Amino acid sequence: MKLTVASWMLVALVLCGLCLVSCSTQRPAAQYSVPPQGPHEQAVAQAFETLVRAYDRQDWDDVMALIADDAQIEPAVPDTTGPSGVDSPKVVNKHEYGQAIKPILASIRGYQVENVRLVTVNPTQVLVSGSVTLLMAGQPSLHNQNRLWVFEQRGDYWLVVRAQYL
Repeated sequence: MKLTVASWMLVALVLCGLCLVSCSTQRPAAQYSVPPQGPHEQAVAQAFETLVRAYDRQDWDDVMALIADDAQIEPAVPDTTGPSGVDSPKVVNKHEYGQAIKPILASIRGYQVENVRLVTVNPTQVLVSGSVTLLMAGQPSLHNQNRLWVFEQRGDYWLVVRAQYL
């Protein structure tokens, strides 16, 4: 009798362990058209995954930590125009972007990026492009927005130095 109970408990522990291992395996946050090649692209892919997950978690601090202080960003806000007031999009700096995105972040219900491609420009700069779907609470979602992020190595970190729509 004791052997049977012990056997069942062992089986239950093994099954629970397998479940925990499979649950802790994290799926990629973005869907890549071509897998990252080489150490620079792999490092940028890791930074990009962190950025996508931060948006998805609505984590303002983590989003801002991945943006360089001197970054130039074209915000994902409809009807934003540049200084000419015509069709040129407005480009903002990190501080302006942070102030604009902070209240909006609470409305994000999902941030998905598909068809991601990485292109190494040089050993310290990698381009990341993809199609973004931004799911918003109480507003229409923004689907298939083609976006480009330019990551640059700054010390030990890869940071966004430019983000724009294509």
